[in-house]
Amino acid sequence: MKAGSHKCRVLRLGAGLLATIVLVGAAHAPILREIASFLIVEDSLRPAAAIVALGGQAPFRQIEAARLYHAGWAPLVFVVQEGGLATKRKHFGNWQYKLSLNGS
Repeated sequence: MKAGSHKCRVLRLGAGLLATIVLVGAAHAPILREIASFLIVEDSLRPAAAIVALGGQAPFRQIEAARLYHAGWAPLVFVVQEGGLATKRKHFGNWQYKLSLNGS
């Protein structure tokens, strides 16, 4: 077997592998979005007993919870933080800790 033939074969294999990686990389987001589309539910807002803002992406979730609270969607807000669960009934501020999730 010639060295040039082997080198050409390796280059073709590398180019094919690179093309596959680029194609999968470009197409993975739409494919995953389509697979997960049945998990996404977009219902209109209705008044609720409480608003629960889960931890993460702070302060964006807490700000949205405050906006919903002030718009009158619920009389109670729960914010789950790393240290526990905080609740406030009348004003969004001056938190009272009702339940500690980490045992402290």
